[in-house]
Amino acid sequence: MRLVSPTQAGGNMSLIIWRDDYSCGHELIDTQHQNMVELINQLHAESYLGSASKRMQEYLNFLLKYTCDHFLLEENLMVLHQLPMEASHRQEHANFRNLVEICCEDFKHGRCDAEYLLNVLQSWFIDHMTGTDKITFAGLASNTRDYSKAS
Repeated sequence: MRLVSPTQAGGNMSLIIWRDDYSCGHELIDTQHQNMVELINQLHAESYLGSASKRMQEYLNFLLKYTCDHFLLEENLMVLHQLPMEASHRQEHANFRNLVEICCEDFKHGRCDAEYLLNVLQSWFIDHMTGTDKITFAGLASNTRDYSKAS
């Protein structure tokens, strides 16, 4: 799937504008967070442009997979570096995965509209990124090694 920035899609339709205070200080995590912001913004642009439900569902599925891969990276980093709050952080990830899976299913069957779904994504993502992630990964030296497969 080729991502197009909201500005390329016909104007500034960004739901989330990346700010430096969203950064947790870990280069790879921050890069993935920026990619997730772009995915959410693309989903927002698609909804604003009135894209068909099938196309929206494709973006949602891609975002969910990307988010799960990102969570795996974070969880492996927490284990590798024996970071505090690992259990509660992991539980936040599980709760969010469940919420998004339910929202995706509801959206697919017309029980949830795009606006509600986008509000859920925006609210949770910003709160998690500026709260839990910032606290958990504060002071962790950036390392771009691939930890997604660490055990």
